[in-house]
Amino acid sequence: MNKISAEFLLAVVFAIIFPNFVRGQDTTRGGSMSDGMYEALDVAQNIDSLFFGTRPSSHELTHNALRMMVESLHDPYSKLRTPEASAIAEKEEPTFLSRMINDSVVYFAFKDFSVIDGLSFDTAMHNVMLRVRDPRFIIDLRDNGGGRIPIAERIAAYWLDTNKIFYWEESRRGRNPKRVTTVHEMMVLAGRTVILVDGGSASAAEALAGAIQDYDMGILLGRPTYGKDLVQTTVTLRSKCRLTLTSARWYTPLMRDVGGCGLVPDFLVEDTGDDLEDDLYIKKAMEILTSR
Repeated sequence: MNKISAEFLLAVVFAIIFPNFVRGQDTTRGGSMSDGMYEALDVAQNIDSLFFGTRPSSHELTHNALRMMVESLHDPYSKLRTPEASAIAEKEEPTFLSRMINDSVVYFAFKDFSVIDGLSFDTAMHNVMLRVRDPRFIIDLRDNGGGRIPIAERIAAYWLDTNKIFYWEESRRGRNPKRVTTVHEMMVLAGRTVILVDGGSASAAEALAGAIQDYDMGILLGRPTYGKDLVQTTVTLRSKCRLTLTSARWYTPLMRDVGGCGLVPDFLVEDTGDDLEDDLYIKKAMEILTSR
């Protein structure tokens, strides 16, 4: 059985058992969304085992692994203390890049929000805040398709006060604020940040950019973002099939809906150069930062 037909069969069987998840609805019947996800993911793994012969050593091991995967989305840093989560972090390819453009402007680029990227950013940010007087930042989120939303929240906490709304989440239970919970000793001042975005900036990258824009803590520069407003969890099963669960829709702190239209930058830039020195995004960002 090839990969495409295997994924199709898995999707059909899963849709029959969990029709509400396929419709984007909550299946928990009074429990938490995470409880419903554990149940759905467990069933998916068992379907996977039944049809594709990828049986685990025990059902409980499967359930614990799935629970760890889901919970790591909510608390990724504490999960690094476990061997299982450490193994996940080791498999993640770092995409984070940092460099000093001049004595006061720092360039950070993310192509993803992985655990290892979050830890690398924390280290770089700590060094900058200690050693650079009045730092200014260029945050490059071009072609960043998202990643782990708790990592995006941890990054946002350098710009947003604790308990500020990071984004709104809307599900069958209603609309609930997701607040900044991370506390950093040092914060970035307003007007010191330019965020680079384009049509490849999506999901968690849009949540980060949208929150900083809504609170007037930074300027968006580039092209309109992709416009992905869904809260999703993707799991790779033992057969290598990928299962994506959609549990909610999200909005920016000011209730802007990015679905389909994306975020509109404060300054539009159409072209880009071949490297960092020729990049018109960077040049425009430098003009904005040095004029403030």
